[in-house]
Amino acid sequence: MAKKCGETAYDGLQSILGEDHPKALDVLADLNLVYFALGDHEKAINIATYLYNIRKEKIGENHPKTLDMLQDLFSFYSMSGDLEKARALGERDQAIRLEENVLSLRTKVLGSDHPETLKAAQMLQAFHDSP
Repeated sequence: MAKKCGETAYDGLQSILGEDHPKALDVLADLNLVYFALGDHEKAINIATYLYNIRKEKIGENHPKTLDMLQDLFSFYSMSGDLEKARALGERDQAIRLEENVLSLRTKVLGSDHPETLKAAQMLQAFHDSP
């Protein structure tokens, strides 16, 4: 149900406002969480990568929405660790690099005591602590 509603909303906004309009991108980001939750990890990672790149281009890499997408991308990589062993190793390395980048940018933009910076630091530490 959530998937169908999200897809309908995104299709409508995309056709009216354009595929890279901020509102359409916000709906796609929300829909992407549904895809991941339903187990379509590869699709979610591809969409998160697209959203990160387009937001980085349009609003800059230090914008909170761009950082949110980088955080989502890290989360998707880290939570999809049950994929094939060889692929998971590559994703783990990439996920760590992404989260280190998120932490660095959040510290620079928001400060070291901001809740989003602390969340990024916790996620990175948890990932390093996991097998």
